[in-house]
Amino acid sequence: MPATPETRLLDIFDTAQLATFCESCQVVLNCAGPSWLIGERVARAAHQAGAAYVDAFGNAALLASLQGVDRPSIIGAGVFPGLTALLPRWLANQDLKRPTRLRVLAGGREPCSNAGGADLLLSSLGGFGIPNAHWCDDRVQPLVLAPGAEELPGFPERVHRSPYLTDELQHLAQALGLREASFCNVFSSPAVPALIASQCQRLSQSHAPHTLQEAVAQLVTAADLELQGRTPYYRLVVELEGWRSSRPCCLRAVLRSRDSYGLSAAVAVCATVHLLENDDWHGAGWAAQVLQPDTVVDAIRRHPACDALSLVELAGQQARDLSEEGSL
Repeated sequence: MPATPETRLLDIFDTAQLATFCESCQVVLNCAGPSWLIGERVARAAHQAGAAYVDAFGNAALLASLQGVDRPSIIGAGVFPGLTALLPRWLANQDLKRPTRLRVLAGGREPCSNAGGADLLLSSLGGFGIPNAHWCDDRVQPLVLAPGAEELPGFPERVHRSPYLTDELQHLAQALGLREASFCNVFSSPAVPALIASQCQRLSQSHAPHTLQEAVAQLVTAADLELQGRTPYYRLVVELEGWRSSRPCCLRAVLRSRDSYGLSAAVAVCATVHLLENDDWHGAGWAAQVLQPDTVVDAIRRHPACDALSLVELAGQQARDLSEEGSL
């Protein structure tokens, strides 16, 4: 018989409550937010209690703070970061040799939680990546896209995209030896990215708590308005170019879901199970560095949040056209 889940209310900013919560845990999975404000406090409490740690979000600063700790940690165990690097690694394992170019498109039309909205805004201010940039020829370079709606593979309508070079993508590009790599957030209308830009500018000028609360409330409302009378959807599209059977090709994976939250849960559970089953591993790393891509993809395919995961091979001129990202 499986154990009955136990529910507790917890203020994670109360040190004593947090320490009590972590007692007797083998692994602590942190899905709380905003991750940007929580920082390493849950990880430290977990390690002090002798537990391993999994974070569904996290950034390079959190990873650096966990280096040298005896107990293991996995961060970025969600969709973004997480699946946005695991799915490219999975494509690279599909007999694709010498990968050269990667494009990742993620987004759609879905609800925005308060914690998710706060993390989106705070991470956009810095410390998570570089807006309007991509990886090209072993360095960060600007990437400017023409404004307006466009048709993108895997998306059910014309959408708007916004380039954002994350720490995770830079690490992945270097690990795979890619010449080019780009990531774009995708929105169903220009209203939400415009609001994000304006509120980030406001937040950069004021660090008062009420400023963040007001900005998050506006973002949540804007996302709700986008859903009025429309079907929610989330897409993660990954295109990886390389060589297959001695010829150039591009592999495209399209993950379809109603929203990203269930997918994040699936990746976080994979990371937790990994630490439960591998108690001899120590150190801290991104989920995409630690987890086996095939294992995660299999779990995603079985998860109710996944509507479909397709894989197609493109070849010749069609593959080359996919690398045309915009103007440098």
